[in-house]
Amino acid sequence: MGSEVRSLYCPPKTFKYARDKYIIQSMKIENTIIIGSGPAGLTAAIYLSRDGLNPLILEEAPLSGQLTTTPLIENFPGFTDGINGLDLVANIRTQAEKFEARFVSEKVISVDFSQTPLKIFTSSNHYQTKTVLIASGASPKKLNIKGEETYWQKGISICATCDGALPIFRNKTISVVGGGDSAVEEALHLCQFAKQVNLIIRRDVLRATKILQNRALANPKINLIKNSVIIEALGNNKLLTHIKIKNTLDNTEQIIESNGLFYAIGHDPNTNFLAESLPLTKEGYLVTIPSSQATVIPGVFAA
Repeated sequence: MGSEVRSLYCPPKTFKYARDKYIIQSMKIENTIIIGSGPAGLTAAIYLSRDGLNPLILEEAPLSGQLTTTPLIENFPGFTDGINGLDLVANIRTQAEKFEARFVSEKVISVDFSQTPLKIFTSSNHYQTKTVLIASGASPKKLNIKGEETYWQKGISICATCDGALPIFRNKTISVVGGGDSAVEEALHLCQFAKQVNLIIRRDVLRATKILQNRALANPKINLIKNSVIIEALGNNKLLTHIKIKNTLDNTEQIIESNGLFYAIGHDPNTNFLAESLPLTKEGYLVTIPSSQATVIPGVFAA
C-alpha cells in the first residue's frame, strides 16, 4: 500500500511542468502574432487583417512608443500641414481595429521558437502561433551620469512633448543633449515654453536633416554648445538646477544653469525577451536575411 501511494505522488515542480505543458498544448493556435504596436506593427496588422488572418497584437500599453511623443510629423504622405504623432498612431490603430485586428495589453517576457507552433510567453499568458512578426521598437538611452537617478523626473526627462510644458520648465533655461533629428525637434518644441534652450552636442556639427538644422540655428532661443558632454546633474535635492559639462577638446569643465535636461541620444532595441532565440547585432538589433524581413527561423519576421 505504501509503495502504491508513493508511486502516485507527483512532486510540485513536476506537476506544474505537466500542467503548463498540457495548457500550452490545448491552447488555440493563432495564425499570426505581432509583438509591438508602433507604426510597423500596426501597418502589418492592417494588411494581415484585410487578408482575413485575424492577427493578435501584443503590446505593453495602448498608444505607446516613440512616435506618440513626436509633436509634429511633416514628412508622412497625405498630411499637408503635418500631423501629431499620437494622432497618427491612433488613426492607424483605429484602421487596424476596423478590419478586426485584436489587441492585448501584455508584456512579452520570453519566446520559444525551437519548434512549431511558435510559443510566446507574456507576464500573464502563453500563446501559440504559426507566424510571428517582431515589431517591438526601441527605448531611449540614458546618460548614466552622476546625479541622474536623483533628478530623474525631477528635471531630467526623455520626452519633451510629455513634460516640456510643465510649470517647472516654463520661462526657465533648459537643455537638450543630442544632435540628431529627435534632439533638434525636442529643442524646437521646448522653445515654446523655455526662456532658453541649450542644445549640447558631442561634435562640432549637428547630424539632423538640413531643414531642422536651419530652424534650430535661426531660433534665437537655442544656444548651441558644441564639443561638449554632460558629466553631472546638480540641484537642491528636489529639482535639477544646473548641469556640469566637459569640453571634449580641452577637457575643461563648467557648470551651467539648467532647470531641465532632456535626452535625445539614441535608443536601445527592445529585444531582451528574445534572449538567444534569434541572432542579434552587437547593439541588440535583430538580424534578418538580406533584402527581406525574414529571420533565420521559418515563420519569424522582423520589422
